[in-house]
Amino acid sequence: MCKAMEDMRKEAMEKVIEKGIEKGIENNRLENIRNLMTTMNLTAQQAMDALLIPADEQEKYIAML
Repeated sequence: MCKAMEDMRKEAMEKVIEKGIEKGIENNRLENIRNLMTTMNLTAQQAMDALLIPADEQEKYIAML
């Protein structure tokens, strides 16, 4: 029973860490998009293209801007 609880705790922690990393990447990309838009006077689309953000992810970032 103790081993099962430890495994569940470990799995939960791994999921939390993974989600945190994903959120950090999203926040970093948003900041980079905004910086390019401001400093280079680019549109959101142009900034995402410059950052090589895949087309299938771009709608997500537009919604977050």
